Amino acid sequence: MYCKNCGQIVPKGIKECPTCGQPVKSKGVIVAVLIALAAVAFAAFVTVFFFLKKSEFDDELAKAKKGNSTSTSESKKDDKDKDKDKEKEDDDDEDDKLGTPAGSTTIMVYMIGSNLESDYGAATEDLEEMLDAEYENVNIVIQTGGTKYWYMDGISNKKVQRFHIEDGELAELDNLGKMSMSTPDALTDFVTFAAEEYPAEEYVLVLWDHGGGIPVGFGYDEVFPDDYLVDVEIGQALDDAGVHFGAIVFDACNMCTLEVALSIMDNADYMVAAESYVNGIGIYYTDWINETSSELEYLVQDYCETIVSDYMDSLDEEGLVGSMSVIKLSKIDEVYDAYVDYIASVADAVDNGEYENYYAARGNCGYYEGTDSVDLCTLCTQFDTDYATPLFNSVVNAVVYTESDINYGHGITAYSPYDYFDYYDEGRESLVTLGYDEEILDFYDKFASRLFDYFAPDYIGVYTGDWYVDSGESSADYYVGAGKKNEELEVFDLGGYFGLTLEEDEWDMIYSIAVCTFVEIDDESVWCLGSCYHSEFDDDGNLMIVDPDEWVFLNDEFCYYDCVDYYYDEETGDWAEYGYVYCTVNGSDSVMLVYFDQDYTDGMILGYYDYDAVNDEITSDQMYSFNDDDEIDLIYYVYYTDEDTGYIFDNNAPFTYADAVITRDDIELGDDSTYLYYILEDYYGNTYETEMVYLYI
Repeated sequence: MYCKNCGQIVPKGIKECPTCGQPVKSKGVIVAVLIALAAVAFAAFVTVFFFLKKSEFDDELAKAKKGNSTSTSESKKDDKDKDKDKEKEDDDDEDDKLGTPAGSTTIMVYMIGSNLESDYGAATEDLEEMLDAEYENVNIVIQTGGTKYWYMDGISNKKVQRFHIEDGELAELDNLGKMSMSTPDALTDFVTFAAEEYPAEEYVLVLWDHGGGIPVGFGYDEVFPDDYLVDVEIGQALDDAGVHFGAIVFDACNMCTLEVALSIMDNADYMVAAESYVNGIGIYYTDWINETSSELEYLVQDYCETIVSDYMDSLDEEGLVGSMSVIKLSKIDEVYDAYVDYIASVADAVDNGEYENYYAARGNCGYYEGTDSVDLCTLCTQFDTDYATPLFNSVVNAVVYTESDINYGHGITAYSPYDYFDYYDEGRESLVTLGYDEEILDFYDKFASRLFDYFAPDYIGVYTGDWYVDSGESSADYYVGAGKKNEELEVFDLGGYFGLTLEEDEWDMIYSIAVCTFVEIDDESVWCLGSCYHSEFDDDGNLMIVDPDEWVFLNDEFCYYDCVDYYYDEETGDWAEYGYVYCTVNGSDSVMLVYFDQDYTDGMILGYYDYDAVNDEITSDQMYSFNDDDEIDLIYYVYYTDEDTGYIFDNNAPFTYADAVITRDDIELGDDSTYLYYILEDYYGNTYETEMVYLYI
């Protein structure tokens, strides 16, 4: 960063200039993310070994997570200098240079403001960072629109506008009137305009808005809410524009996918994007824009790495989690070819009786907010085949730099129908348009069909297409405890505790186990604590019905909490958990999304959703950030002795978000009587509940 008062270079994280003492602008916190969650049950980790030795595997993984570099920070500069010298001598790598002679760089920013701007001012904050940049020989061209309100003076919510940054100010170039920015033609027209008006030897494109990979796409336009750009449409729009970019940067969630990379691989040298959600804090623009105007001939990869490291540093400073990667698009073909071979081997395994193993492995790959994306390295470690190692190595070669706080994120994801298989028909269209190999389409057609057969037979023909293949099976073919469907599983007093007993082959069919806990507060009411994926077994293999030993607390009050996703790696001990805390925010029913893992054992608050308590459903399609002065009140589901039920407010005083402290602590239920029952799910769409057990003191 630079001090705007005296021009002194100031290290990141320093709040005051060491020379003149003036405050230095840094990025604020806006936690606005596009997240639509679905409950994914806990599965036992399937231990996988590559043909690589364990130490070799760890080395490869470390390279993937740290940009394929084992050098220290000092030697990294030497490596870059060598790379630059090599590229000067190698005409084949000429496209890898971004910094070029005077007037040769044009940065195009396609900014669809959406509710990220109208609710939080996130676009304005990023524009201010661009205005703060100090550069020469760089043109920054911006198109704005797609939001109901702009916080920055001079930008209208009534029209789409184009701007050029001149002397640290926005200068309007064009007024396009009211139009959708989430169409291929609109993107093509902007890129063509910017390249014609500000021709350069190198171009950079920033795509700014919500994102979600397949089948969600990119580009929520708040004025035209039905429009979105899917991955193949982005590629087609850029093909039509005919401009080649040094890098395409997605300041949007969940866009670091194989499908997006394949769509744009002919349009750019590098892609910068995130597997996970991008916190509203977003990319920090000032530093990397400064780099593009350096007198040194910076490589594209250099400033791409700056984008990633600045973003991750910002998250770390604010106690948030995320991920971001730099993908070398010339290597994506190799990833795709290896992926085809791998999926073909998975298909053979599933056809030969390994459906349950694949289902469990796929379910324990973590999740990416409202998408069916799966990290490719995690998938091939969870489900090993002869083609897992080549896929892993191809990803390592393509992901030239990545940083991730998410322990199942290693650089790039691919679409793999699982939780949202009812959207497969839409997602499949992108795969077909991209020309995906029949090996992949055949496997996913059969696997998605099987999920419909087991989990949603009533929707066959509603959400399926001509690709549907009848497996001839149903969930009833695999029911645990034949003849007991829709009946509670009986538990027994096993001497000091209650337990559930099943045959060994029946336990083998169980995929997840969750416990639901209730506390008897007084003679008139029982309060629901919620649910978590907690289970204990005795030496005889019986499920023990016992109180949980820890719970989630807000400001030292236990919460009504439901775990919605759990990931565990038996090899490393790494784990991650997402869950909901039920509350009101400023008087409206809501669910708060919280996150825990081995590094954040006390958890962190990510945001909240609107919630319909009467119908028990989330009513907003995106997560909102908290403001410091938002008033939060915990709510609980209560059973009354007269058999009426309903939510009640916490008896304690509400608190503001600024004062909210989340923890996961031991819970002492010794003074209260508890009721417990367990929910079990198998691999075939069947759900079972045990009898309610009363544990009294």
